[in-house]
Amino acid sequence: MKKFNLTDDFIQGYFLTTIEISYNQIVEKLGYPNVKSSEDKIINEWALKDNDDNLLSIYDWKEYRTYPNDEKIIFHIGGENKLSALELIEFLKK
Repeated sequence: MKKFNLTDDFIQGYFLTTIEISYNQIVEKLGYPNVKSSEDKIINEWALKDNDDNLLSIYDWKEYRTYPNDEKIIFHIGGENKLSALELIEFLKK
């Protein structure tokens, strides 16, 4: 199984897919958000690198509200490698 770690590397990727999951579930697997987004459309964002050095981000696009940490919402996954994004979903759901 692929591993994912927080990274300080900046990702300039593109939207790949989504996952319905809660903030708490992401924090349990990845830790707290590590990106201070300049986008007003993003509240929480994680920058990640997998063990193949693929960069990804997971973020709450256009929620425009404070949501309960245990509420499942649609998070977006961005990057440059679709397979890595699908593996991230598998990792988060286990």
